[in-house]
Amino acid sequence: MRRLLFRLVRFLRHRLLVLPVVVFVSGGLLTYASWAAFDRLAQSEVQHAFSLRADQTIDRFQRRFSSYQDTLDAIRALFVASDHVDHEEFIDFVGTLSFDTRSPGVVALGYIELFEGGQQAPIIYIYPENARNVSILGLDSFKDPVRKSAMSEATQTNKPVLSNPVLLFQNDPGIISGVPPNQPLGYLLYLPVNAAGSGKLSHVTGWVYMAFRLDEALAAMFDGETVVLDYEIFDTTNPADVRPVFQSSIAPDARPHGFSPRVAERTVSMLGRSWHVRVFSTWQFQQAFEPPTGGWIVVLGVIVSTFLALLSWLFLDRTRGLRLIRRMNHQLRNSEQRWKYALEGAGDGVWDYDLRQGKIHVSARWKQMLGYEPTDLPDSRDSWSDMIHPEDYPVIEKTLAGYIRGDLADYAVEYRMHCKDGSWKWVLARGMVVERSTSGVAVRMVGTTTDISRMKASEELIWRQANFDALTGIPNRRMFFERLQMEIQRVQRYGGAFALLFIDLDEFKEVNDQRGHNIGDEVLKSITDRLLGLVRSTDLVARLGGDEFTIIMNQVSSDADLEIIVQKILAAVQSPIQLDGFTASVSASIGVVTCPGDGFNADELLNKSDRAMYVAKAKGKNQWQRYQSS
Repeated sequence: MRRLLFRLVRFLRHRLLVLPVVVFVSGGLLTYASWAAFDRLAQSEVQHAFSLRADQTIDRFQRRFSSYQDTLDAIRALFVASDHVDHEEFIDFVGTLSFDTRSPGVVALGYIELFEGGQQAPIIYIYPENARNVSILGLDSFKDPVRKSAMSEATQTNKPVLSNPVLLFQNDPGIISGVPPNQPLGYLLYLPVNAAGSGKLSHVTGWVYMAFRLDEALAAMFDGETVVLDYEIFDTTNPADVRPVFQSSIAPDARPHGFSPRVAERTVSMLGRSWHVRVFSTWQFQQAFEPPTGGWIVVLGVIVSTFLALLSWLFLDRTRGLRLIRRMNHQLRNSEQRWKYALEGAGDGVWDYDLRQGKIHVSARWKQMLGYEPTDLPDSRDSWSDMIHPEDYPVIEKTLAGYIRGDLADYAVEYRMHCKDGSWKWVLARGMVVERSTSGVAVRMVGTTTDISRMKASEELIWRQANFDALTGIPNRRMFFERLQMEIQRVQRYGGAFALLFIDLDEFKEVNDQRGHNIGDEVLKSITDRLLGLVRSTDLVARLGGDEFTIIMNQVSSDADLEIIVQKILAAVQSPIQLDGFTASVSASIGVVTCPGDGFNADELLNKSDRAMYVAKAKGKNQWQRYQSS
């Protein structure tokens, strides 16, 4: 009897081995399905990141040309604002633009004058004045059909025009037209200069232009990227003569054997030319954006499947089962620790948001990014929200709610966070829902936080350089026209009126010529401070260039109030300026127009105020004059 019972237990033990095998195989199938789903999601995220970087490449490419156009607009404004621009004034002004440090690849900025008769167009000013640039002064640009064609098109459209590829004079002044084989591609950007700011083609006096090497400019633009991509850019303006203008040079290990890169192709048209851009992903890019969790799913799936299989078998041997359970728990703890290390190694801060309990757990790297110690900050939503800039919190709430509702495909938002040292830091938060309730409601999100403060600071600097005068710090011509157009729209929509004052300094040229540009600059700064002290915070004081200023005075109630303000400006400008033992005396001639009385067109209002100013100047200077139609 005893032997029979022993054989029965032994038989059942061997039959029960089938259950652990079934459990292990089922766990393996489930692990594979989870890994496949995660891999599809990971590849989708990598593709999204790659498409975003490709779009950013096009945006940077376009902004490069926009910065070139802005530079020529600024130089043309110098010529429009002055009756005559001499060599020293041109060099000093272009020097303030710092294009040689902000625009790699630019060979020269210059001015071409159209001689009487329109048969010759020599280069008369050029910057910088190095040996190669100086050697081409006086060369007639009309002798090259490519250059002449681009200059003529710019004259006809009164807009910047980019030439066909040419061999720059600086490379070989003896070669006039075309680009010989094995020679670097050069481009020329022309912008016509019209006499007294006139838009008539017959009033063209010359062209400001920029000569640049596009391959060098693009190489500098892509240099220093933290995540490497590969680029090819072609000039496709002429389909019969497609020219490669740039091809990046990346390390040999960027495309290891068997690696198939992602490819994005974009076509963009700017300044009359078409460009085809091809962007290739690299092995480093794939590693940077592909989450490492896929491998851990397999590891954890195998561990869990093995654990469950062993657990089912260990029902037959409780003592042995307890020992194996302790061993498996130890392995799981080690696996979880390695998973945390992998996320921290990504470089960004990691956060885990429990939506039901309102708790947000952040990693040590997330705290370190803001200057906190690992033991600082409780895991609560209130602690996190208190660190967000009050102006940015509504944007975060709106983005988060839209993502959870399904209105947004991705959760990504930029905002400012308060650091431990009291400063504010711009960050980019990205995340996704990883857990939902049985009813489909999101209950948990995980994501990363990236420090983007340097990128934001660069964008702010570029915006100020494009919209504010470098000498006086007040709005320049670009911002003035934007504000003028806004005031016109306000009057058209809501009624009311505003006045536009065009101010030209009398005797300023004599001070500038006799005392030098440094004294002249100090005089302009002093006049700016006086004008700012006379207007309201809602008014706008701008410098168009040289010694010309404008003031937009909104909500002008009566002609009497306008006359009082103008008289105060004349008195303030005429007051002597003390500068290091030297007394400078200037006055002002002011032309005044009003809207809607004198029209609703921005260019027309500025032109009328300019003519009124010249009438005041003709009356003996230090006077003001309202515009009167003839």
